[in-house]
Amino acid sequence: MLNVFSLAQGRLTQQDVESADALDQVQPVWVDLEAPTAEEKGWINQRFGLLIPLDAVDDDLEESARFYEEDNGELHIRSDFLIDAEDGIDGADGKPARNVRVAFILREGVLFSVHSEDLPVFRLLRLRARRTPALIEDAKDVLQLSQVHLDEGNAAAAMALLSDPQTVYAARSGTAGVAAATAALEVRALAQSGDRAGAEAKLKSIMASAEAPRADLATILLAKANMAVGNEVAATEILSAVVRTDHDNKKMVNMVRSAMVNSGMKEQIDSIIHREVEGTNAKVKHAETLVRQFEHDQAVKCIEEALAETPENTTVMLAASQITLFWLSRQTQLDRAAVDKIRGYLATLTLLMPGNPRIALQNKFLVETITKLAPSREAA
Repeated sequence: MLNVFSLAQGRLTQQDVESADALDQVQPVWVDLEAPTAEEKGWINQRFGLLIPLDAVDDDLEESARFYEEDNGELHIRSDFLIDAEDGIDGADGKPARNVRVAFILREGVLFSVHSEDLPVFRLLRLRARRTPALIEDAKDVLQLSQVHLDEGNAAAAMALLSDPQTVYAARSGTAGVAAATAALEVRALAQSGDRAGAEAKLKSIMASAEAPRADLATILLAKANMAVGNEVAATEILSAVVRTDHDNKKMVNMVRSAMVNSGMKEQIDSIIHREVEGTNAKVKHAETLVRQFEHDQAVKCIEEALAETPENTTVMLAASQITLFWLSRQTQLDRAAVDKIRGYLATLTLLMPGNPRIALQNKFLVETITKLAPSREAA
């Protein structure tokens, strides 16, 4: 059975699809396949170029097959949904509580879900989407609600939405960030549903391949996943790294605060944020002290080392741009490598801190410095 949904003024609208021709006429954001026949799988392949794996909902999948990304960008996730004994299709089916496996595939902006029987949480999502204007804006929004459900303690509902839980990702976050966020949310859902062993195994796999912490949602969710299984020390280290990475990012710092409050770590908030902010500011102040002592080469080296430790910290990057620019202004001839470095700093800062007056002043000073050191060349 195919349940095909498109968007109409922000509402999730179900389409009547009884044939391959009918499927060709719609532009869906979500295609839900409930116990699909071979013919229906063929329609999907013909319309979207997607081949549904034969083992999509098998129970004996290897851990590595539960979550992976194809070379063509397809994102595959397999998750188990608990159906309580009283949650039968008609309210009570006489069957014992059981897990139903669902395969999610995100391909070219369309979400596909495959399962062997209907799930109460899917019905709930369809109902909410129909009733709530602008709840859904694209295929990814179908999954966006997972974070809300987890914060409400509704693990079953969250598991229905685990493919791309992106909410406020910065533009620089890509597929890797989406994948990491999804996996972290799955850990929380497993822990909330009582599968502690599954949650710990999933988290171990994530931590083994985790990249350096960044000031983004994926890293916040990774910390919350650690909290969900009782790894408070690891969670604290990750959240500290987020603040250290860019303490001027107020949105991320507020998310760190919220994560710690929700996890019963409220007392540690101020000490963690203060420690990381002071640590970063101390490095910047040391470099600025070297400038005042006319040790310009050492000042540049010092601030570059600080930036290497926290490459996305706007405070450090702004200081690196200023100190390198001051160093350049004291040279007797133009250093093109330094110019390129400064321009790189300022271009990144312009994206991260649009409208900041210090960036505008540094751009002006850079043009003046280039003109002074190489008057025969264009300053631009």
